[in-house]
Amino acid sequence: MARIGTQDPILLASEVARAELAPGEGLVWADRPAPSVLAAREMPKALLVTAVIVVMGIWALNDYRSHEPMATVVIHGVIAAASIGAALLPLWAMIRARSTVYAITNQRILIIKRGWFLRTASYAPADVQEIKRFNRDDGCGDVTFRVEWVGSGEDREKREIGFFGVDNAQRVEDLVRGIAQKNGELLAS
Repeated sequence: MARIGTQDPILLASEVARAELAPGEGLVWADRPAPSVLAAREMPKALLVTAVIVVMGIWALNDYRSHEPMATVVIHGVIAAASIGAALLPLWAMIRARSTVYAITNQRILIIKRGWFLRTASYAPADVQEIKRFNRDDGCGDVTFRVEWVGSGEDREKREIGFFGVDNAQRVEDLVRGIAQKNGELLAS
């Protein structure tokens, strides 16, 4: 991982993760996502949103240009603001990556997001579903271990839960499988 100033981000990730541990719980692994990977994941969304905004803007301008000159100015402003916002999605993802910590303990999986508020998602062995790994050419990869559906009706969206843009994804996958196996041990006892 790249260095932040003179501090090692992996060390900082482990410090953040240790602060979330329960008594008797041990930290096995902690890391941060690669900012470039999270930014690349947002790029298709940014391009699609920008294209939709431009098409809608052209349609709206053609509709209002002859009737309301002030509406044209407002529509230009809305198009510009929305396009800038959409274009900044990858940058926002890079910022979020720096405030996200992934951790695996001897008892559970943690996804810690720091920002205005500290949000910690904790996944027990029973929460682990299908484990998948995707390796990238740059040496990092993704390990997903759960699928959640958000929204309702036709607006439902599949969201994969896991570690994105981590170094040594094979090792991380093995650690996640170790947590998942603990569920079988708990059920057997």
